[in-house]
Amino acid sequence: MSNAGLELDWNLVRTFVSVAESGSLSAAALELRASHPTIARHIQLLESRLDLSLFERTSGGLKINEAGRRLFEVARRMREDAMTFASVSAAARTTPAGKVRLTIAELLVDLVPGLLVTLQDFSGQIDRQIELIISSRQLNLLEGEADIAVRHIRPSQSELVARRVGGLPMGAFASAAYVREYGCLSLANAADHWFVDGLTDQSFSLNLARLGCAIPARRVVFRTDSLHAAVRAVEAGWGIAEMPVYIAEAAGLTRVLPDAPRATALEIWVVARPGVRQQMLLRLVFQQLAESLYDRFAAQPLCAAQQRRLDLQEPG
Repeated sequence: MSNAGLELDWNLVRTFVSVAESGSLSAAALELRASHPTIARHIQLLESRLDLSLFERTSGGLKINEAGRRLFEVARRMREDAMTFASVSAAARTTPAGKVRLTIAELLVDLVPGLLVTLQDFSGQIDRQIELIISSRQLNLLEGEADIAVRHIRPSQSELVARRVGGLPMGAFASAAYVREYGCLSLANAADHWFVDGLTDQSFSLNLARLGCAIPARRVVFRTDSLHAAVRAVEAGWGIAEMPVYIAEAAGLTRVLPDAPRATALEIWVVARPGVRQQMLLRLVFQQLAESLYDRFAAQPLCAAQQRRLDLQEPG
């Protein structure tokens, strides 16, 4: 069975419909704004690929034959479908309708209430839906696991559209009760304190070690990859943990190592799959999120290495 139809160029089919409707190569050339030789070449190429003669050549011009008439009805429906396809794609670009799947890192989960306020103009309507996924792993936007992500790690896939919107200040915090019992942490007395750190990402211990303040493993009393579990442990007086400043302040915790000479912030990025450039709803949500987070975090200081990085271009 021939699969020639699967290899057809739509331009050849469009030319065939125009010639069949107008009855001449010249009229089709005017309609399609192409040259007479181009139209003639399209018809010859289409007949060659189909291994069919579609027209009878007469002294008066081209006359569609029986095979041509049978294909003409199908080709005309193809043209109508193509016009519908173009119309729908234009609507996708210019109409704020559809569904947006937004994902946010667990570390940034406390931003959710503010994000929901930001997104209120995009929800609650029949033709618009927002889905929020809170995940400890980075969902693959290129594979369609989500449309837009709020992350604290610079995206590594160059195809993604991304904008850095600021920095997330970090610090070491303990409960007031812990400070009353053990005092404040300093670079000289780490061995006298208790700590809460990550299970798979032990960044707090590593950051202190870089400052010459190594934590003995036995002084880490609780390990978890859940930020909320770490905050609850610190509130209960178990030890000292590193966390975003805004979360610690909301929990009423005490900063115990305020003057450490280390990077002062994690980057915050709004990232989207490439379709954000064409689909209006995705573009609007991306821009709204980026502007809202920029207003909140752009003034926060970054370390010198972070400052030297260039922002990626936000979708226009």
